[in-house]
Amino acid sequence: MIFRRQIASLARAARAADGLTLDFHGGRRPEFMRSRGKKLRKLGALRGVIYQTVKGGGLLTDYVHGFGRKRPVLAMDRKRNLHIVRGGSRYTVTRRGIEG
Repeated sequence: MIFRRQIASLARAARAADGLTLDFHGGRRPEFMRSRGKKLRKLGALRGVIYQTVKGGGLLTDYVHGFGRKRPVLAMDRKRNLHIVRGGSRYTVTRRGIEG
């Protein structure tokens, strides 16, 4: 599945990044943002997420959610932890899942 390859590529990139250096994106100046008091480096618009969870039926199930035009932002902090920042999007998590 294409999302799995993109996730693997992102994981490799995050592991390869040493802090927030200019060479992470091929020498381009990084973009930063603040979220909940933390300085984060923008990685890009989040096109979708794939995750596994056990819901009511008790079975481990894959869920795929794509985002529309106003996408959340994928960012990282200095410790290389990933953050999903809502940005201009209106996505929220409800009992039904990711909605927006």
